[in-house]
Amino acid sequence: MDSCKLQLMALLAVLLLKTAIGTAATWISIIPQGVCVAPGDHIQLDCTLRAASYNDTRLSFYKGSVLVNNTNHDFPKLCRRRGSRCKWDLTARLTVDPASASDEDVYRCEAVQDGRPYTASATVFVQYRSEFQLPTSRVADLGESVTVLLDRKCDQLEPVSVTRTGKDGVVKVLPYRYGREDDRSAYVDKTYGALEIPNFKCTDAGYYNFTVMARRGFEPVSTSKSMYIGLNASCEGCCPEDATVAPTRKSTANTQAETTAVRGVIEKLGCAENNTAYIVVIVVLVSAIAGCVVMILYYRRKLDLTKRNQTEVNVEANDEADPLKSGPNYTEMTGVSV
Repeated sequence: MDSCKLQLMALLAVLLLKTAIGTAATWISIIPQGVCVAPGDHIQLDCTLRAASYNDTRLSFYKGSVLVNNTNHDFPKLCRRRGSRCKWDLTARLTVDPASASDEDVYRCEAVQDGRPYTASATVFVQYRSEFQLPTSRVADLGESVTVLLDRKCDQLEPVSVTRTGKDGVVKVLPYRYGREDDRSAYVDKTYGALEIPNFKCTDAGYYNFTVMARRGFEPVSTSKSMYIGLNASCEGCCPEDATVAPTRKSTANTQAETTAVRGVIEKLGCAENNTAYIVVIVVLVSAIAGCVVMILYYRRKLDLTKRNQTEVNVEANDEADPLKSGPNYTEMTGVSV
């Protein structure tokens, strides 16, 4: 029984090995898949056919549907051993120098092996600015994890800067860091240049400005686009700033009620449509305030007079009780008769 298992396992291993040797996947790639160059600079695209069965397989470049002849095939042909067989990595390079506006197009690299076509493509922009797509707006729920990934047609590895303008008009530059750092606030991921909001909060709502910071030769070039990220309409009133609207409306209602009550009093006086009623009310209020002020001043003056009289009486009593001031010697020394 054990020998049968060993034989089956050995047979299976041989079959897997032969399969791996004979059917190594052949695929084609082009680098970069998107490129932006300034007018006058050069365009360079590298196409590689990996695991080709024959080392004489031809790689061809097309601009749109037109074959491009200025292709360099003088690259070492790398052999990857698969048992006794060889799988070849073949490379070709397309160079356009200098680039002009007419060179902007979609370029394709093609190869045919055993009757099967292989194709890869790249988009070339001849311009100073970067090229990317961004949605104009989106909504999110509280606590939702939000990711906004730029659809970059070129400059895929260039850094991205993002600022947020909140409802209060304050502009904040979001940190540019890696996602593995332990922080639940919004940031820009260094790996993909994507906006990450791990836990969407009320303060995360606002306008986001994305800027791709690329270079054309030695010249820095910045390209910006904006989008709005707002709170889902189903959560209206969830944020503290939205909740403060209710007291404001209540206060306005109270003010209107008080105004209506005053007008009702005036109407009872029989002169709701006459300015005389307002004058009468003002005069009564001013008279009442003036009366209060007069009474306060009167009682304050009366209190001051009472304190002054009491002070004089105390002084006279002290003088009479002092023997130095009441004897004849005091009269002779001061000339004051007591």
